[in-house]
Amino acid sequence: MKNYFLYCCLFLPFFLNAQATKITYKVYGVEGKPKTGVLVVNTQLVSFYSEKKADSVASEEKTVTKKGNHTYTEVKLISGGKYKNYQVYLVQADSLLNVVDIGYKEKPVKFKEKFEKIQWQFTDDTKSISGYTCHQAKCTFRGRDYTAWFTPEIPIRIGPWKFNNLPGAILQVYDQTKEFSWNAKSVTHLQKDQKLPDFIKHLKLFPSYKAYVEKDLYLEKKYIKQRLIRSTKRKYGNNGDINIDLNDMEVSHDGLERIYPWEK
Repeated sequence: MKNYFLYCCLFLPFFLNAQATKITYKVYGVEGKPKTGVLVVNTQLVSFYSEKKADSVASEEKTVTKKGNHTYTEVKLISGGKYKNYQVYLVQADSLLNVVDIGYKEKPVKFKEKFEKIQWQFTDDTKSISGYTCHQAKCTFRGRDYTAWFTPEIPIRIGPWKFNNLPGAILQVYDQTKEFSWNAKSVTHLQKDQKLPDFIKHLKLFPSYKAYVEKDLYLEKKYIKQRLIRSTKRKYGNNGDINIDLNDMEVSHDGLERIYPWEK
């Protein structure tokens, strides 16, 4: 069993099926409300995964901690947006194109990152999901431990979000804490390939994933500072101004990636 799946991962191409496939997922994250994710694996056009973001929520907790000679303002955020996120699989270019919001103006932008093939450990466990026999595999990716259930009966090797490199469609995947999960609701074999929305080609392209993260963090800190100043002035008037340096602000994210690729 395990040797068979290892063989599949090493030698089979990423796109095995002769017809386009669409898998719809119910997705859960830290915001608690389920979202809908859609994986489209095309035969000729690029394949992609799209996911509607949760409604914007800003949970602000102003606390002050001292670290050495510095005082930090800590703010916890759960971001959202009205646009869909996309991961576009550019297999020939060995890269992944991400379409995401930046800052709190919910402005979509895009950036590329290296297509990182996930290394899985296979087990002998199986179960049935929606009539398909699924096999279990586990991995560690970007700071979280995941368990996936995939079926070789649907021969595709890309999955929801950034998951990939399994010899079959992923019908369920969740992290160890169960904070994040993707659960297939339906599998459809399409008569023709589906195109990406035209707006994606016109979005601003950041030079790197790291450049996007740094800019997004700066905009979030700036937004938080403005809200804190307005809140303080409403309570105390013009004499209630506060002096906060953006460099002294820490923003914690309840996000998927605890470790970014450049932090390894």
